[in-house]
Amino acid sequence: NTIDEFGAKVLFESLENQPTLASLNLDYNNFRGRGIQELGKLLRTTNSLKSLSLNHVSLSDQHVGSFCNGLWKNNSLERLELASNFLSSKGAKLIASAIRATQTLAVLSLDDNKIS
Repeated sequence: NTIDEFGAKVLFESLENQPTLASLNLDYNNFRGRGIQELGKLLRTTNSLKSLSLNHVSLSDQHVGSFCNGLWKNNSLERLELASNFLSSKGAKLIASAIRATQTLAVLSLDDNKIS
């Protein structure tokens, strides 16, 4: 199944009040802009999410800022997978800045992006 931007909004809003959500795998979806913005909101509000996989979701520098806004405020994420997206050095710098703000992230995957 493919989750689009509208589906992502509905999904992430429904997950905001799930205190036991520990792992979320959204690989191979294409929810971009609005969906990434809603995911950022989820990251700001959840305290239970430990692992998030966003491999092959077409995440680009254009939308990574919305995602990082949530990442900066998240204090539970330990593993983040962002392989095979469209991130360049610019997007990687935003992610690195957000990671510095949190002290829980132990594993980060950025394989197969456009980082130079």
